[in-house]
Amino acid sequence: MSRHALKRILAFFSASVIGAAVDPTAIQAKDLNIKAVTFLEGDCRLQLTKGFVPCKGSVMWTEYDNGREMLSFFKGDTAFSLSGGGDRQPNPENYYQSIDTIRILEGGKRSGAGQGVEGECHFNLNEDATKFFSIKCDVYNRRNGSSYKFHLENIRNFKRKTF
Repeated sequence: MSRHALKRILAFFSASVIGAAVDPTAIQAKDLNIKAVTFLEGDCRLQLTKGFVPCKGSVMWTEYDNGREMLSFFKGDTAFSLSGGGDRQPNPENYYQSIDTIRILEGGKRSGAGQGVEGECHFNLNEDATKFFSIKCDVYNRRNGSSYKFHLENIRNFKRKTF
């Protein structure tokens, strides 16, 4: 994925999370109230209807100053954004991010959004957070009975940048 495409995706999803219009050509992390961005690489699969299908093995995790967080998964020219504002960590090896919104960007254009969803992303990592093992997101929409799963497993690498 090109740097410009990544900037456009980040701008779109960030604007959706913070509720502002953003010019992707002038994007700066501070303008989007971004606290940190982490890129994780592993084995990706997602389920939108029945059965899992593979997705791009890179996931982007964005943390915002307002306490919200967003995970972005990619398949072909489609990006799926899962975001929410609460978390819990019952022990150092298990972190859970609440999810209340799904957004879809297909071919550079918004193709769907779903607020009113509920679920969470479970991060499995080592005690000092120097190694991630998996991220498993399970989200449900009570209104239409749909269920979505986004998994990144066998995480091999991650890079984190704070702002």
